[in-house]
Amino acid sequence: MASRLLAEDHPRMVGKCDLGRVTQVAEVLPEDAVIVEMGPWLGYLSHALAKHGDLHVVDCFDWTADHAARVPGVLAAGDSFRPLFEAILEETGARATIHPVPFSDFLWSGPEVSLLVIDSPKTARALHECLASVAGAMAAHGVILVKNGLNPKHHEMMAYVDRLVGLGLYRYAEGNDAEASNILALEVAERPATLEQDLRDLLDPGILPELVAQDMAQGPQNIVRLIRLVQEGYMAAAWAQLAAQAPDPANIRLWESAEATIRTDRVSAADLAAFSELLIRHNDPLQGAQGNAGRQMAAVHGWWQSASDKPWRFGAFQPALLQRAAAFGYMAWPERIAEHLDGRDVLDVGCGAGLHGLGYLAHGARSVLGIDPELRLDRDRVKNLATRRREGFGWTPKEIAARVAPWQVEATAIEHLETDRRFDLAVMHHVLAHVEDVSLALARVAALLRPGGRIVIRHKNFYAWNGHAQSPKTVAAIRPGDAAQQPLLDWGHLGWDAPQDHYIARRLNRVRLDAVLEAVSALFRIETQEEVQSTGETGLGRLTPEVRARFPTLGQRDFEVQALHLTAVLK
Repeated sequence: MASRLLAEDHPRMVGKCDLGRVTQVAEVLPEDAVIVEMGPWLGYLSHALAKHGDLHVVDCFDWTADHAARVPGVLAAGDSFRPLFEAILEETGARATIHPVPFSDFLWSGPEVSLLVIDSPKTARALHECLASVAGAMAAHGVILVKNGLNPKHHEMMAYVDRLVGLGLYRYAEGNDAEASNILALEVAERPATLEQDLRDLLDPGILPELVAQDMAQGPQNIVRLIRLVQEGYMAAAWAQLAAQAPDPANIRLWESAEATIRTDRVSAADLAAFSELLIRHNDPLQGAQGNAGRQMAAVHGWWQSASDKPWRFGAFQPALLQRAAAFGYMAWPERIAEHLDGRDVLDVGCGAGLHGLGYLAHGARSVLGIDPELRLDRDRVKNLATRRREGFGWTPKEIAARVAPWQVEATAIEHLETDRRFDLAVMHHVLAHVEDVSLALARVAALLRPGGRIVIRHKNFYAWNGHAQSPKTVAAIRPGDAAQQPLLDWGHLGWDAPQDHYIARRLNRVRLDAVLEAVSALFRIETQEEVQSTGETGLGRLTPEVRARFPTLGQRDFEVQALHLTAVLK
């Protein structure tokens, strides 16, 4: 019979897709099936369920303030909706036994139940109350339908279900599809004597029993597992779980629907944001961040992809640290030499704070050891390459090494390094201008390389216009009348007798370009040689005949090459 009370414009709180899912399950029940519905709303499901068995409805029938706010004009908050519910049943010819009690007070004492329907338990405890009242009487292979059971917004409740399935009490039924209906179907798998205790014990997530290895579940359960791991701060396990999941664009919608509900007391906002970004990339590679955020995320993406075959991929994955290194400008150099990094053990000589090493790992290096005699393991102030100022990085080298196992640093010079390790690649980025003996330093590096090992050198030329490495480093930075700049201007630093405590006297060895090439060639076969020219902003065009005359042993190349970039293979 058509029902006026169930007309199209009547509030129902249950969509047609949900009704279809419930009907699909009910239609295959045995003829004498007992059906228990906990939370009938206004009978939209009840009149359909009554056609397929002996229906029992449980509810205290209180019209709450939430009901009144969501569906105004039906009843006042505090009223009972039982009369309206019974009128709907009567009009549709449906029959049901009503149990007017709160779920927490209900205990089923009748025959075996073939189908249990639970309306929107938003918490694990709410679901537990419903299950505990009926679970012991569920028929073998009986079915439990949970409205909103495929909605990751209620991830605490869904995680409880996952624990129950993991323990073997229930199994996920065929046909669960969050895209079609948010109703979760479970089948009774086992009814042990300890069922009541098991249900109660699994309320407390403890050490997250859902982490116990089990087959990958359907999309919503997979997303819930990720949410729970991230929320509890188990980031290495969350990354591993994400990597194991088959890409599915539907997971993006599920994650985004629930992301705002994730507590952040155990996970940093940066880690959560990075996880969300990589989840999107994992499930739809065509999506991703753009602009500055995208550039900072490039290191995170690089690590995620390049480290896929590394044993430390998840435990050492620190997205916030990688993003910070990118923001400080420490990913540009690793990107430039990326072709030499994949699968290599890298020795970073004169590493400074060692932050380039994070970029080496992001581009596929197997391990990195950085050495620098001036490294301070307990200080986080480093040079921000983007701002050219020393700033707090947020992590000290000691803290980074504790978090990132393949990244290690030592506060020592190459001549004092004691290690049995051997390396595939040595990097000397702006180092050779500072060592006492270039040939000896290169020989010590060569001794630490495996056969066929490679060296990459970036050497800043002392004889360039700004080779003094002091202010002014650019023409725009010249300050007329500045006493500190005057001895250095326009190649003045080449003939200046700097005080012993000045940077030039303490730190720069005045090695010539040809001397560097000769020392490298003695031990290595040079593969590539690039001489980076100065620009107008770095002094090109300011060379005068007078300057040339003061330094007759130097050629045009000595004056105007800004830097030397070499790659070479061990002989």
